Amino acid sequence: CCILAYDDPYIYFVKQYRYPFAKEILELPAGKIDKNEAIINCALRELSEETGLIALNMEYISSIYPSVGYTNEIIHLFYADKFKHEEMHPDNDEFLNLLMLNKEDVYNMLDNGQIKDAKTEILLYKLRNRIMK
Repeated sequence: CCILAYDDPYIYFVKQYRYPFAKEILELPAGKIDKNEAIINCALRELSEETGLIALNMEYISSIYPSVGYTNEIIHLFYADKFKHEEMHPDNDEFLNLLMLNKEDVYNMLDNGQIKDAKTEILLYKLRNRIMK
């Protein structure tokens, strides 16, 4: 699951080191579904773990197949915009930096090719009209 958490005018991101690219990558909060876990529960859990946000409003947007040539991975995309704030509690093997970025800056970065993560790009583009109104 991948979640665009929007607290006008900010969008929450995580930056974490990704070994295949040998650098930190800017991404929307996301994570894997646990066995027998409902996708909405995964989205709520991952958002809480990675940002400390407890979503009071979570909306399913769509699902994507990021690389049909070699994997059956499905990423479920969500939007959240009302929150309670608590402490981050990432998994033991996650080392993330939480960032709140202004929506204008985010969409400028997106248009300039500075955001490279596919799930993040797709979700930002899908919600552009809603966020930038």
